[in-house]
Amino acid sequence: MRFNTKGFTFVEIMVAISVILVIGTIGTSAYFGLRVRNEVSAAENTIVSGLYEAQQQALAQVYYSDWGVNIATSTLTIFSGPNYAQRDIQYDVELPIPTGADISGDTEVVFIRNTGRIAADKEISI
Repeated sequence: MRFNTKGFTFVEIMVAISVILVIGTIGTSAYFGLRVRNEVSAAENTIVSGLYEAQQQALAQVYYSDWGVNIATSTLTIFSGPNYAQRDIQYDVELPIPTGADISGDTEVVFIRNTGRIAADKEISI
């Protein structure tokens, strides 16, 4: 008696599906981890460049004013003035911050004109 041996058994199909699911799960978790790292890196770059720009404006005494940075949930604002509440709104520059990064610590940093120094130590965590 001869059996038809063409095709795959149920067990072979289930093993193939299991292997595909394991590989897909590993790939998906790696993708999301990479995405979060990229968003944190982008937020860090935005904050550092905003701080540098405000410091350079203060050193150059642009509009003969102190310059600072205010960090909100999704935006970073470079402003001219002694603090964010008393800023000159017409000189505001807003930069978007990626939403995947969790930012904590001080939300406002002001650089003193001419020296480019800050009045007190600040800490920003990403």
